[in-house]
Amino acid sequence: MHLQKEIRPWVSERYFRDIARTEDRDSGYPTVLYAACRPCYGRRPADFTYDVADPSTLPAAWRTIGRALRIELARVVQQIDGVAPPPLVRRYAPVWHQDILLAVQKKPRRLISLLACEAALINTLIDWGTIRTAGAEKRFAKTLATAARAFELADPAELRIKVLKETERALLVPAHAPDSPDDVLD
Repeated sequence: MHLQKEIRPWVSERYFRDIARTEDRDSGYPTVLYAACRPCYGRRPADFTYDVADPSTLPAAWRTIGRALRIELARVVQQIDGVAPPPLVRRYAPVWHQDILLAVQKKPRRLISLLACEAALINTLIDWGTIRTAGAEKRFAKTLATAARAFELADPAELRIKVLKETERALLVPAHAPDSPDDVLD
């Protein structure tokens, strides 16, 4: 979940650095929605990401997304304001969050692609971390390159650095820090 929460807004921020991309609403709206989607809380024993082949995936991903979508749209507007023409900035205004959600629901292919690449990336990362073979590392590198293309990043190395840094941060943070010295003894 930590990786999903960190990668999604990062991808959106990188995507909207190129102002020309804001004109392509068929790609820009799904990217904003992807950044605002709920992380997958997984199902035991081994589901860590959304299964895009499951018909219930997209409704689960955008369930109660209104507030998160408005926050992400406000961030995008702040990022492109002053650089993009005002009519283009207005297209991403938070007030249009329901229209943007409906537009992506009508054409979900880009959102499905983003979620699928995220799932493949996280699964191969887990595979590489547990198996620790050269083959697993190669699969991770190949998946990373595919994800970088799907996320429309210029440099896959930038994504690799972000993924590995966030994975390290997630693994270093204890799941439950003791509140008091007595908790350590329990």
